[in-house]
Amino acid sequence: MAVNGAPKRLLLLDPSRAMLERGRACLRGLGVEPVLIQSMLGDTVLEPAHEALAAHILEYCPDPAAALTQIRDTLRPGGRLYLVVSKPHLCNAIISLQWRHRTFGRAEILTLVHEGGFAVEGSYALPSGPPSRTSMDYAQSARIDPSTAALVS
Repeated sequence: MAVNGAPKRLLLLDPSRAMLERGRACLRGLGVEPVLIQSMLGDTVLEPAHEALAAHILEYCPDPAAALTQIRDTLRPGGRLYLVVSKPHLCNAIISLQWRHRTFGRAEILTLVHEGGFAVEGSYALPSGPPSRTSMDYAQSARIDPSTAALVS
C-alpha cells in the first residue's frame, strides 16, 4: 500500500471470525475496509482476483497442493500469488509442538507451487529478525503458468 496505495477491494478469507476481526482492525488503521468472508478455502465461491496473498496458510492445509490449486482457480488469467511459507528451522520445530504446523524445504515448495499451476519467478529471503530464520517469501514470485492454468477469460 505504501507504493501503490490502498486497494479498491480487499477480501479477507479465514475460517476464524476472531482472525477476520483482527485483520479488519489492522487494515482499518491503514484506511482500508476489507470484505470479510468466514470460510475455508474451497468452501465458498469467490470472484476472480488479480492477486492473492497466502502468508503461512499452506502450513496448516492437509493437502497443500490442493490448496494451491484452489488459490490458482480464484485468480484471473495472469494473476499473481504472493506466498510466504515456514522453512525448516529449530524455531519452527518448537512452534510446531504448539500449533502443529509443517515447514517446507525450498525444493518441496517449488515443486508444490509448480504442480499447483504457477510459474515461480524468484524468491526473497527475509533479511533480519525471526522471519529471516523461519520464513521464506515467494511473494512477487508466482504467476499463473498458462500451460497448466484451467482459467478462461
